[in-house]
Amino acid sequence: VIKELHQAEKTVLFVDDHPDNCLNVRESFPEAEIWLMSRPFNYDFKHPEIRRARNWTEVIEHSSTLPLAK
Repeated sequence: VIKELHQAEKTVLFVDDHPDNCLNVRESFPEAEIWLMSRPFNYDFKHPEIRRARNWTEVIEHSSTLPLAK
């Protein structure tokens, strides 16, 4: 589904709380900016190319994709 929604020359920004979903998107879109929302069940997951956030504010403030990010 995500591949069908992707628009050419647009950067993919993906946010989820399930590590497997993040890994699947990373595999399909290596250039994507991927964020894992921290939850108790994913505490031990670590990946050098998947960023972690505690809330949406962190994603918005630190995203390199969003025009509103600082």
